[in-house]
Amino acid sequence: MFKNFFSSKQEWHKENLVNYATIDFPKRPQINKSSKGLTQIGYNGGAIFFVVDIEDLSNYGLDVNPNELDNLYDGIMIGFFENPQRKALVKKEFNVSGLRGLEIVYSTAPTDTPNLRYKRLLFFNGKIFSYEFWTTYADEKKTKDDREKYFNSFTITLDKSILKQYTTERNDS
Repeated sequence: MFKNFFSSKQEWHKENLVNYATIDFPKRPQINKSSKGLTQIGYNGGAIFFVVDIEDLSNYGLDVNPNELDNLYDGIMIGFFENPQRKALVKKEFNVSGLRGLEIVYSTAPTDTPNLRYKRLLFFNGKIFSYEFWTTYADEKKTKDDREKYFNSFTITLDKSILKQYTTERNDS
């Protein structure tokens, strides 16, 4: 039987992300750090998955000017959807601590389980945070509370005055 973590009385686990952001998981997640600077944090809840990827863009020598945030998000999406098995369903903006992010809902091949996925991208202070919630079409309504709790738990612990969505002050137009 499917278990809804949100409606249970159990406490979720608050996971510290690179010392200045946190997100809550239903239980303690697994953490993997690559030598290339990618941190992956995930929890497999059986019928649902919670996934966070954190990547430092300086590893690629990328500079993001203040007016290039949309270009950054668009470039990530173009690369992401090069896989023909992924189909974008919804694309919208969201805000966390005054920072603008991009949320997409997409489907994967019918043989993938879970095949309905929600992805949020948030770039700030040189890092791209991708946090995802995976479910199935059949369980979408039953898992909505878990998804919202997970997404809404993303918290930035830095002072808002030092948050920036660019890596260079230069503003090339």
